[in-house]
Amino acid sequence: MEYSSEETIVFKVYSNELEASITLAELQVDGIEGYLTNENSTDLFVPEFRLHIFQKDYENAKKILIDNKIICPHCRAKNWTAIPAWRKLYFSFLILLEIKPSLSSQKEFHCKNCGNLF
Repeated sequence: MEYSSEETIVFKVYSNELEASITLAELQVDGIEGYLTNENSTDLFVPEFRLHIFQKDYENAKKILIDNKIICPHCRAKNWTAIPAWRKLYFSFLILLEIKPSLSSQKEFHCKNCGNLF
């Protein structure tokens, strides 16, 4: 890892070292460098593992972790697209007018692999 004079921040604090290490690895796969520190907490029986990243990578890191958690329930793929917000608002408006849109219109994601709406 190259060291830089850029400011680092604590991205997230974990009580489990394995979970912290997995999250760091997910970020590193997508090109975000970081490191873990083990800070003593006030309670000696609850360790804290802090994940540090560069401040400039904060928004990208949040997006990566959100994207990695969304998986198509039908084919288990991570290849999806979000349904636009305007479409969700449109169907919410129809519901207020007591016009029942199909259930698929209330879904938030569209799988590009199998076409499933979820």
